[in-house]
Formats: sequence, structure tokens, C-alpha cells
Amino acid sequence: MGLYPKTYNHQPSNSDISTRSAFRTNRDRSSLLSVIGFAAITFVFYQSIIPSQRHPWNSIQTILTDLVSRPFNFGLIFPSSAPTSEHDFVLGFSASSIQTIVRRYTSRSHLAGTSGDEHTASLTQATWEKLLGIKAQGDTHVFDAGTRRARKMLYSKGSKPRVWTDRYYPLVTFPGNESLIVLRNATSNTTIFTASLFENAHQTDPTARNGSAQFPAFHGFSHPGKASGSLVYVNYGRLEDFERLQANGISVKDRIVLVRYGEIYRGLKVSFAEQFGAKGVIIYTDLAEDGASMAGQVTYPDGPAREQSSIQRGSVENLSMQPGDPLTPFIPAYKHAKRVEPKSIPGIPSLPISWNDAQPLLKSLEGFGKCLGHDWNGFGPFEYFTGPSNDTNVQIVNDVTNEVATIWNTYALIPGHITDEVVVIGNHRDAWIFGAGDPNSGTAVITEILKSFGNLMKIGWRPRRSILFASWDGEELGLIGSTEFVEDHQKWIKRNVAVYLNTDISAAGSQLDIGASPSLVPVFLDVSKKIEDPEDDQRTLYDRLASQQNSTNEISIGPLGSGSDFTPFLQHVGIASADAGFGPADGDPVYHYHSIYDSTYWMEKFGDPGYKRHLAVARLLGLVTLRFAESKVLPIDLKAYGKALKGYINHLPTSKEVDFTSLRKAVDNLCLAIEHVKPKKIRRYNKLLKSFESGFIDLVGLRGRAWYRNLIIAPGINLGYGATPLPGLNEAIKIYKNSSLATIELNRVVKVIDNNRKKVNGLNQKIYCLKKHRHAN
Repeated sequence: MGLYPKTYNHQPSNSDISTRSAFRTNRDRSSLLSVIGFAAITFVFYQSIIPSQRHPWNSIQTILTDLVSRPFNFGLIFPSSAPTSEHDFVLGFSASSIQTIVRRYTSRSHLAGTSGDEHTASLTQATWEKLLGIKAQGDTHVFDAGTRRARKMLYSKGSKPRVWTDRYYPLVTFPGNESLIVLRNATSNTTIFTASLFENAHQTDPTARNGSAQFPAFHGFSHPGKASGSLVYVNYGRLEDFERLQANGISVKDRIVLVRYGEIYRGLKVSFAEQFGAKGVIIYTDLAEDGASMAGQVTYPDGPAREQSSIQRGSVENLSMQPGDPLTPFIPAYKHAKRVEPKSIPGIPSLPISWNDAQPLLKSLEGFGKCLGHDWNGFGPFEYFTGPSNDTNVQIVNDVTNEVATIWNTYALIPGHITDEVVVIGNHRDAWIFGAGDPNSGTAVITEILKSFGNLMKIGWRPRRSILFASWDGEELGLIGSTEFVEDHQKWIKRNVAVYLNTDISAAGSQLDIGASPSLVPVFLDVSKKIEDPEDDQRTLYDRLASQQNSTNEISIGPLGSGSDFTPFLQHVGIASADAGFGPADGDPVYHYHSIYDSTYWMEKFGDPGYKRHLAVARLLGLVTLRFAESKVLPIDLKAYGKALKGYINHLPTSKEVDFTSLRKAVDNLCLAIEHVKPKKIRRYNKLLKSFESGFIDLVGLRGRAWYRNLIIAPGINLGYGATPLPGLNEAIKIYKNSSLATIELNRVVKVIDNNRKKVNGLNQKIYCLKKHRHAN
């Protein structure tokens, strides 16, 4: 699905607790020297095979000095089995092996629920087993989710790594071959234009040589059936666009709506159209979305501009209401689960089309309705009228089947000495077609990270904390695999998971995008200072962020809304989460999102030649994972969260009828409690850090969308992906304009903030009591 996080400006505070990763040892110096020898051999090997991708820490002297000078931490709780350095760790990542994985996964289509999807699940299981030194297990380690054997794989306390696959049974959409969009003369009923709904073949792109004839254009969870009526253009299909039409006396009732991609999630475009009485929706990609820099450029595959037959597929499930299987909200989609009528999928048909197919439809509206100004215009060589036209009508035939089918989540667990502070890192595996960028770039990155941990295990290392790698399925349809996992294992996650790290599209452009819970911002900023910029070996990723934000002081990393697999962890059970990857920036070659041209050929010619951006993301997320797995104190910064809360209050909509005094006081008191924390009992302190985000969970959920339970952050109800801080309060004021409701929501937020303050104070009180007890004895 992919998410390019929008920043919400706030300045993170620096933690007074070190987050430096430390691999510890209780072996003697002869053991240490053997590892140093291994490090030297590894260094020489990697310098010989990837000289063009050397890390800033490319001096063997630096590596050995770091290893030898690192103090021996005898007596620490749960020591790891072998020493290494962060420097050495990131040197183990290879662009060439990332390339191999991307090519392997992009060689065939793998839509959720298909045989190609099952093949990639088997491929992932076999690859991860090999990287962790596990004998191939095949189907013997594929289980129905919820069974005793499936649960044993996750819950067992054994010390050996394990890999397995779980099956869930959600609603899945499969396209037929009879979909149709026809423009007809309203009087004679003769056909004027028929949309092709296919993408062009190109011999230079190996996976596009036959075009998209085997991969029809469709929307996930779109309503099957037919619809016809006069056509109305509604800009981006936002709520304000429909309201503006209405204010201008133009109705969409019983008509077909034409909208362009952009601004908000596509599922909301269909939802709003249905609310205003439309009978069907057509969504196209306007060249305006590619930016003025692409005007006049050669089109793909010979140049960087859009291939104008490209079609953006995608789900139209209403993710603002809930993600996951529409038939089993709140519960896992087991084979025999109780299923209900879906409430999060539309009741009208919709289809995506290309720019080539959109132009005749837009031209048919010229002279009819109104031109509503510059912000309603795209890059077409014609005027953008709203319609409806008296001369034409449009028929939609949406040939899709929505049925219960199998999806496959694959996992690898590296058990640590501590099993109740688990680090989870994930990426989805299913794709609309081939998916070189979305999701295979992310799959390659987390596989490369797992490979590096596997190499450490081969020399006797075991992490301080357990690490769970996850390859989610069904994400493109609505974050299904990750949502079903979270609904399936809520209690275990709340007790045992410390953090969730995500990558979706790791490389699709030149802009480094990081979104994170406020408490994770400091560790990401610190690690970004250690990773070389993929385009400039004199800069770091931190420098790149500063350049993107035109900042010399404050670098902001915004909060997460929705749009990828961090959603259920953060929004449903309250696990601090982060997402990172490179996305498109102005002037970049056009990324053909959810199209047949999201291919290895595009990636290697335009997206990321040399796979340097993939490598940078692997190093960034790999090192963050290592710090979480190895740091004595979890690198979760509560001061940064407190500062962010103050920023969220400052950005609330103004209201004369709602008094924010109690909210400001609650946040001030929380910040004061955090300021006085003295983390002397590490296990107790880590328990507080781990559970801090979940302290903002209210089981009642948000108004009208109970699945979303985090009262501090959620996807905007009218945005779909974008984050809205203090969502209940924010939307009560801005959207519902209801001061009584706003006061209720304010009190709910104050309550969860105050509860978290009590937890922080409780830790301080326990430490104080322990001191008194010692002195008394």
C-alpha cells in the first residue's frame, strides 16, 4: 500500500539515557580475539565485493579499536553471547544481495490469496530458514492461525530460532475480465468511447512485455455490478469538493462520479460519493500529480515521465473506520470464525483508469456545468468542467468477486535472553502485480536485516531481547495480515512487545520519509547520523533530513496515521511504532504506483540504480533494531513524547467554547513526572517505557470508529492515511463543531494522560520505597 508520512512539526528532546548499543560478553580475551579475527575477514570480504558502497566507518582500525576498547560489562543482567560493534554490523549489509531478493520476488505476480502469493510465502519461509541456519521445514511449519501448534511457535520460550507460516481466511477481491467503462450518446445510445482498462506492453521491460491483459484494472473490495448515469467531475473527491459542487447547485445523485487520485485515500473518495448519492465512481491519475518538471519529458520505459496507460490499482475499504478483514472486525479471521455483514466496504462500484482513458471522459464535459477554478484543474489540454453533460452518459461494469480466501503470514523469531520486551520488524509481501517498489523493496530490506542477525548468530551471538520478523499478507487490500495478527494475539502483544518497526516501500524516490511515535524520534535521529547518504558519501541520512526540511536546528519526524502495517500495533493496542523508506520527491522519475510498471526494470533504471537507497534503509532500520535488541535501557524517550503532546495542543483548532486548561495542566504534570524519573531499576523502567504508548489506549475507541483506540494519534476521519493528533478532540471541534462533544473528548484525553502520569509516579514511588527499605535494614 505504501505510506509517505507527512511531518507534524515538533522538536524532539534529547534523552538523558544512553541508547548506545552494546554487545556484551562473559568470555575471556581469547574468545574476543577470535571474533576480532572474524571481523577482519568480514571487512576484507565486503570491501572486495562492494567497494562502491563503503560505509563511512570503512577503516578496519576503527572497527578493531571499537571492539577492543569497549568495556567488558561483566555482571550485567542477561549478557549476550558474543561482542561486535555497530560499525561492523552495518558493514555486513550488501546492495547486491538486496538486488537479488528484489529480482526474485518481482519475477511473478503475487496478489493476495493467489497461487503466486502462496509461492512467495513459501519462498520467504525457505529463505529465512536458510539465513538462520534452520533445516528446510516446508509445509510442516505452515499452520492455521489459532491452532495449538501455531500458538506454540510464537509463545514458546525455547532458545532456538524458528520460522513458520500462519494461514488466515479473510475476504479477498479477485478481478474478472469483463469490466467495462463506456461513454455513450445520451440520445442515440451509440458508443462514443470505450476505456481500454489495460496497460501497454513494452518489450524493454521484461515483466511488461505482454502488457496487463492478465492483470485487469480493479479496486480491492469494490462493489461488483453495473451502474450508469450522466458523468460529473468532482476534483479529488474530498468532502469539501462534494460540498462545493452542492453549493453550486450541482448534484451527483444517481450519477457517475469522475475523480482524480491525490490528497486523500481513494477509499474515502468512494465513500463520500456514496454518501452524496452517486451510483458509481471512476478514479484516474492526472498528470498534475507528477509535477511540472515531468512536462515534456520522455515517457517510460525510455524516459522518466509517466507511461500514460498506467493504472493505479488499490483498495477502497474505508480504512478510516477500520482496517483488516471486513467480515471479522475485532476478531481474527480463522477458517470457522463468526462472520458479519461488512460495514467498511462500499456499496457502489468503482474502477481505476489511466490518464489515456480519462481524457475522453473529461473532454466530454467541456461546456457543461461549471469551471470551479485553478485548484480544480489538472494538466489536461482542455478546460475542466464539472458537468453533467446533456449529451452523454457513462456505464460502468465492475467484474470482481469478493470471497473468503487464504492468506499467509510468515514469521521468523530469534529468541533473546529477555522474552517480554520483543522487538517486531515487519513488511508486507503481497502486491497488486509485481511490486518491485511496493512491497518488494521492503521485503528485500528486512530479509537483509535478518541475514545480518543470522550471521551474528553463526558466531555464537544471542540478542538481549527477542526479535520477531514478520512478512505480512493482504496489506494491499486493507492491512489484513498485520491486523489479524494483532487481533489474534492482543494479550501477548500488550504483555511482551516493546516496539514495532515497519518498512513498506523502501525505495521509490529520493525523499527520505520517516514517521514515528514521538518516543522513537530521538533514536531514529541519532542512528540517522551514523548512516551514509546514498547519493553523497560526505553526508549522512541526518544531513539529508536537514536538507529536505531546510533546517539547521530542528529536524522533525512526524507521527503516523495509517496506510501500512504499523496501524494495528499503534492504533489498536498502543505499541510505539515507526516506518521508514525513500519516497518520490518533486523532479524524481515518476513512480508507477500499483501499476504493471512497478517493475525491476523501472527500479534499476530510474528508481534506485545500484540499490543504494535500499541499502541505506536496511542500515537505518537494522541499526535501530539492533539498539532495541541490545540496549540495556530501551531507547524509548518519554521526554520527547511529552514535548510532542505540548505541540499537539498548540495545533488544536481554536474554540471559544472549549477550555484547554485542564489538558495543558495534565500534560505539564506528566512532563514533570517524566523529568523526575530515576531509572535505577532497569527492568521496572523498561516495563514503563514499553507500556507508555499503550497508556493512551481507551477500549471504548474513537467516536464512530471504535476499532481505533489510541486517543493521542489516529488517521484523520476524512484523510484515511494522514495523522490527526488528539483525534477525538480535534474532530469534535473542527468537523462536528460540537462543543459538548469536544468537552467529553477533552476529558477522555486528560484521563489517559493522567493515568500515564500515575504510572510514571508509581515507578518513582517504588524506587523511593526500595531505598527506604534498604536503609532500614
